[in-house]
Amino acid sequence: MEKKEIYELLFKNLKQFVQHVHTTEMDTPLYKLLRDFMNEYTSVPFSNDSPHPKLVNHKQLYTIGKTGNWFQSQWNGHHILTKTQKSYRLETMNELFINYIIINQYLSRHVIPTYGFFLYGHNQDGTMLDWNGQKRFCLVQKHVKGRCLSELTMDIQLFKKICKQIINTLHTLEKSSYRLIHNNLTPRSIIIDESEEEPFAVVTGFEKASFTFIDDEMESRIRTSAYEVEYSKDNIIYSGARDMICFFSHMATHPQDEISEYGYLIVKKMYDLFWKDIDTPFSITKEWLLQTYENRWIYKILLDHESKLEESRQRRVHEYNLEQFHTMNYVWLLVTIHKINQKSINLT
Repeated sequence: MEKKEIYELLFKNLKQFVQHVHTTEMDTPLYKLLRDFMNEYTSVPFSNDSPHPKLVNHKQLYTIGKTGNWFQSQWNGHHILTKTQKSYRLETMNELFINYIIINQYLSRHVIPTYGFFLYGHNQDGTMLDWNGQKRFCLVQKHVKGRCLSELTMDIQLFKKICKQIINTLHTLEKSSYRLIHNNLTPRSIIIDESEEEPFAVVTGFEKASFTFIDDEMESRIRTSAYEVEYSKDNIIYSGARDMICFFSHMATHPQDEISEYGYLIVKKMYDLFWKDIDTPFSITKEWLLQTYENRWIYKILLDHESKLEESRQRRVHEYNLEQFHTMNYVWLLVTIHKINQKSINLT
């Protein structure tokens, strides 16, 4: 499908979901909040009546991101963050669709609810900004106050619990009908909520997530990464392998020795499954990982190594590596972590 077709398809279903929320009799706390926000800020869904400067206060800039800026405010007693998008394109619609429809349907305390959205942008003085006649989506979410995992030190046992919470959350989304894969998991995309007696993980940063969407018997893979396309060609990869290698590679650089070693062991276990070639073994050391963790694109690393093989062996190794990707879903990772936890490695 062309990008324009995918955009229109998602937009159509987004409007249907808005109508469903507006008319449904479901009385869950989240649906009540969605309806309240809709009645207050989008009483006529997808209308362009007026801007909402109360939700985008430039004196309350929270953070500047690559895809948009976040502003903090309050709505009906709820602490919220509003994201103003930097672009108006398919990726913007993907992000809105993922957060407002998919995440809200599979909500738990380990993901962030999205209360609503509107179609306005703002100048620095709060007046409406029009980009060539296009209004950008502003996304309104619950403000979860906590610190990024990358900023924290913690007991190794708590870290293991945090890891399981993250993977279980991603597994729930992966096994849904949307087969959602995060695609951009790093310690910075994990917020540790310390509002309860025991801290817990909140997974954020679904801007680059990929998912399967089925409409009118037409299946489309949305937001497949460039490296994944380059590596897999027509063989679509449904796997959290890239997420996990990226995440645990970063954790292998953690200043705490126990956490660093734990991250390295998991990444090594994943890499050890690749490269079935007797003459050219593919294994990693911690020194290599620490030097290359920022270049975390596993597909790029494999392409580079495979290209050094003789042509007669490239295809065999490549097909084998693709098979390994398909096995490395989040369930596989939970089993692998359990096995690592059971071993005597001075971490338990």
